[in-house]
Amino acid sequence: MKLEQAIKSKAITNSKERAILNIFFTNNWLQANMQAYFKKYDLTIQQYNALRIIRGQLPQPATVAIIKERMMDKMSDASRITDRLEKLGFVTRVVCKDDKRRVHIHLTQKGVELMNKMDQTIVETQDLMKKLNEEELASLNIILDKIRF
Repeated sequence: MKLEQAIKSKAITNSKERAILNIFFTNNWLQANMQAYFKKYDLTIQQYNALRIIRGQLPQPATVAIIKERMMDKMSDASRITDRLEKLGFVTRVVCKDDKRRVHIHLTQKGVELMNKMDQTIVETQDLMKKLNEEELASLNIILDKIRF
């Protein structure tokens, strides 16, 4: 479906404007589809992102500062997200022995199991890129990186 059809608009003739609107629209579409997937696990996209960051730190612990720095959504409240993940039993917090102001965040066994389960199903159940072949995916990634950098 063309962008103009999706947003019920007349033809957008300015290529830069159309590209920006297309990126916004596609981002919202992707997020809506991914939210439905994460809801099955009682997670938000931001919580999943935080879990990936924490797991990526292994074997070292993560901190709220590291999570905040690496979050895709820079407006996310990393402390609140970590609180929720702890309540769900996916992470634990341990006060650093050397610096009482620093809190180390670790994945629990339940968190590891969840991430392993999600690793196995995320591509299979939410393959939102299935219409693109490998060459198109590579080109898309190059273009998106080029926009940002």
